[in-house]
Amino acid sequence: MTDRSSHILASPGFLIGLSLLLTNDFVFKQQFHNGFTGKLSDFAGLFVFSLFWMAFFPRHKKLICVSTAVLFVFWKSAYSQFAIDGWNSLPFFGIQRTVDYSDLSALLTVPLSYYYSNISTGPRVSSKFIYAIAIVSLVAFTATQYSHKESFHNQYEFQLSRKQLLERMSRLPKDEV
Repeated sequence: MTDRSSHILASPGFLIGLSLLLTNDFVFKQQFHNGFTGKLSDFAGLFVFSLFWMAFFPRHKKLICVSTAVLFVFWKSAYSQFAIDGWNSLPFFGIQRTVDYSDLSALLTVPLSYYYSNISTGPRVSSKFIYAIAIVSLVAFTATQYSHKESFHNQYEFQLSRKQLLERMSRLPKDEV
């Protein structure tokens, strides 16, 4: 990592994108939990994720952009479920994602990050500050997909027997079940 390329992590664009990603994931999503907050994470996340890796591997910017786009498409598709299930079978934290192909619109930020990396360097700051930003970035990239598992032990009582309830449910139209 060259001194010049690493300072992009301290650039205004990167810090604004990272702040937006963190604020969205830890505040806005809990407050509003809607489609906008999901898209905001994708747009901000792809922008800073691409820049992050370009700061460490500045000679491979095009490869990083293409790889980021391909991996994001894979991640947002149903084809990645086997990898998620495999990870979740390990004794580590669980991960999750929502398959929503409209999230692919966030791929527009990848070329924007490439362009930004060519025109912006950040201010000269200490390497300790750069490493702190890098650690916070890694937390931000993984916090979006962290799975909160909760156990529910709800019990319901009905005035009908089990057989009567199942019989009534079988008569419901299939689109209402």
